[in-house]
Amino acid sequence: MLYLASDDVSSLSSATIGTTGVLQNSQCTVDVGSAMATPSGNNLILAVTVTFKAGFAPGTKQIWMYAEGATSNSGWVQRGTWTPQTNPGGSNFAWYGPPGVSCFSPACFAPYGVIPNYDVASPAIDAALSQMYANGQRSMRIPIYHNRGNSNCTGPEGRGTTMDSTGGSLQTQCLTNLINFLASVGRHGFHDVEIGFFPQAYNDPRWPTAPWPATWSGISPYEDYYQENLALIKNLRPIFAASGLNYKIDLYNEGVLTSASEFRNIGLYAQRMWADYNAGAGKADTIGFSIACDWTLGCSQQLSYLSSIYQGNDPSVFSFHFYENVYTSWTNAWNTLSAQGRTQGWIIGETYFNDVTNAQQLASAHNTSGNFVFFVAQWPLQRGGANINPPVDYYNYLAYGW
Repeated sequence: MLYLASDDVSSLSSATIGTTGVLQNSQCTVDVGSAMATPSGNNLILAVTVTFKAGFAPGTKQIWMYAEGATSNSGWVQRGTWTPQTNPGGSNFAWYGPPGVSCFSPACFAPYGVIPNYDVASPAIDAALSQMYANGQRSMRIPIYHNRGNSNCTGPEGRGTTMDSTGGSLQTQCLTNLINFLASVGRHGFHDVEIGFFPQAYNDPRWPTAPWPATWSGISPYEDYYQENLALIKNLRPIFAASGLNYKIDLYNEGVLTSASEFRNIGLYAQRMWADYNAGAGKADTIGFSIACDWTLGCSQQLSYLSSIYQGNDPSVFSFHFYENVYTSWTNAWNTLSAQGRTQGWIIGETYFNDVTNAQQLASAHNTSGNFVFFVAQWPLQRGGANINPPVDYYNYLAYGW
């Protein structure tokens, strides 16, 4: 039998070695089916596959063992240490086509949204998942584009990317597609995922043609859009939890503001969203808001607003987006955060597609800083502007340990 303690060590869950299934708590998942216990003379060799979940404290871990006989026991004895490694990364998977075409305009790939089209394009989408896995990808970021009055995920293939979030939920077919797609992600062997919310048009507080006013809270229609966005996240959260995937939610893509002028809309939106989400769901399954480092200036401006947004209640994981000047942006960000005592692990939620320069700079920065990274997810954008969908290649990041 294998036993796994609960988070507070008040109870144990168990399963027979070799049977199908997993044991899990909020820190790790143990694959019971692949576990093996092999006697060897006076020794017992136990091989167990343990997958650490995003948010589990990084750093060196201790191995403690306990042996019990008919009349005596050893007590708990420390017998070693080991350091968990970064999980193999993967891609942001929002579009599955057009395959074999380099798109330089969203109009080219926008009709091929994975979730809106899953019921009519699952063979192509599942084939892409198979190829991504075969090419070494094991983690994923799943963008959810939404706004009021958009696609209801019906009709012929080519339904677009953005789904209707009227009333704070997706329409019936969109919900079914999401459930089935997440199940397929798990069946294909992916485990760690970040799910990002990308509100569009009037649902987006930074939308340029509909700027939210300085005092939008409580004012219609801005209050209505805020409540719709919050309800959507809360209503989809049980679907994420039921999928069996180790998920983290990005409550608003790149929602950490980049300038003081944005605080009146984006900053207040993020501050309130964080407080409201925590009040109902806590923070165990969220990275808060992803941080987009400026392509020339890095992340210093964004990091200066973390305290205003999180109000002393930081998420347990940060998610960064690095495209240019990666080494400098990373190391400066880590130096700033660690000096503030913010030593959480990171997810790299976006970076150029299969880019050897960024793969190398990410590895160099990681070696310099020594902070823990859960996984890297490339965006299907090549340096130079071409969008590549589906994002099946990943070999340059694999070559540098990502």
